[in-house]
Amino acid sequence: MELIEITYSESKTIQEESFSPRNFHISAKAELIESDNVEEAYTKLKETVKKQLKAETETYTKGNINIIKEDKPLTDDNGEPIPF
Repeated sequence: MELIEITYSESKTIQEESFSPRNFHISAKAELIESDNVEEAYTKLKETVKKQLKAETETYTKGNINIIKEDKPLTDDNGEPIPF
């Protein structure tokens, strides 16, 4: 079996007042290449989703949506780029 992609999703609900929940949901998908370490790629994907979810839940009351963009590509222990 060849694993070619991984996904990670997370959601958070903030109860502002009775019967007024605010739901946030983030999902991300990464495609893997043969040399990728699946556990490391999954961990980095999970960290990225958690970071984005935190940013969105912290700033939603201001009407802002923050998109987190990496300045440089993520790399594995060998310095090879991780394709996501």
